[in-house]
Amino acid sequence: MTPTTTRVRFYDVHSADGTRLRAWTNDAEGPTVLLCNGLGTNPHAWPSLTRPDCGVRIISWNHRGTGGSDRPKDRRRVDLDAFVEDALAVMNDAGVEQCVVMGWSAGVTVAFELGGRHPERVAGIFAVNGVPGNTLGTSLRTLHLLGRDPNGILKRIERAESLTQQNLHDVIKKYFPMERHTIVTLMPEAKK
Repeated sequence: MTPTTTRVRFYDVHSADGTRLRAWTNDAEGPTVLLCNGLGTNPHAWPSLTRPDCGVRIISWNHRGTGGSDRPKDRRRVDLDAFVEDALAVMNDAGVEQCVVMGWSAGVTVAFELGGRHPERVAGIFAVNGVPGNTLGTSLRTLHLLGRDPNGILKRIERAESLTQQNLHDVIKKYFPMERHTIVTLMPEAKK
């Protein structure tokens, strides 16, 4: 069996506050997807997306203070506002006006916030293993409750699993105050 070839090219981008970010791309052919990774995640967490024949061009970055990206001069600038600015800096540097945004883990929050603040830049969102909002706070709250009231956790999970399509539409409208709402689950146009 021949090993799969991967390709990742790293380059520097400067965010609005001047923080140097270590950005990366797979330089593949296909529609561009901005990947908002989880905190501390590197491109090799996505081996199928680093292949030159994957069908989509990925642009992404390593979060501030991780993976070769600088810490900001103002240490308070490691927050959601800064992460959205970082996403825009990566898009601008790549010459991308609008694309699908994929968020993973804490990157889901960044993806939804980017779409809410700049809907003209986001063609759709593909959310993987995260929730829009305070992802880390939500996780910590669950851990706190688990020690105190495991039955309460189970009831909350049951309520979350009963989310209907109408509820989902209401959530999307809250985060995307636009005429048209798009959730990307597949990208059939990415096929050659």
